[in-house]
Amino acid sequence: MNKWSVVHNYRKAIQRGKASPITCPECAEEYIWTPDKNNDPALYCLACSSTVYIGLDVWNQIEKVLNEA
Repeated sequence: MNKWSVVHNYRKAIQRGKASPITCPECAEEYIWTPDKNNDPALYCLACSSTVYIGLDVWNQIEKVLNEA
């Protein structure tokens, strides 16, 4: 799976109103996508400076949303 391609498709689905943005549970701000130390996608919150490293469960949820969009 090309994770950055999935991110791109998910962002397009958000723009079309077919998906919801992923938000930080601490401050409810929308995460931005950023590369982690391995250049894989991670989520970063500008408001509280938290970073989330995405696991298989989240990737599966994103792909499910994309398949339904």
